[in-house]
Amino acid sequence: AYEYHYYLRILKQLYPHASFARCLTIGGGAQGELFNQIKADVLGIDVQTLKTEDTALLGTAAIAGASIGLVEDCQAKIAGKTVESRLYLCDTARHEIYAGIAQRYLKAVAAFSDFFQEKQ
Repeated sequence: AYEYHYYLRILKQLYPHASFARCLTIGGGAQGELFNQIKADVLGIDVQTLKTEDTALLGTAAIAGASIGLVEDCQAKIAGKTVESRLYLCDTARHEIYAGIAQRYLKAVAAFSDFFQEKQ
């Protein structure tokens, strides 16, 4: 969850005008109710699970179709093809607790980055 927090932080820096109000999640990590709630609380945004599993394949097919001229608008083509499942709402009180821990996580990652960059 803290790694997701790190990625979201980068996305917010890259796209400062974008709204990140919800995280869509699929696959094995989306199966655990507790983990989905932890993700929502750590990220500070709601987490939405999807019933649709092959979203990467769906997106790739739409992009491929657009690249050869079969699809005019990728987003329009896949809109409505994903089916939402459960929504996990962020608990702001827990988010405040996790925020401090997330900052310590980032410091730990930075402290170990030189160690992992060393060649054997």
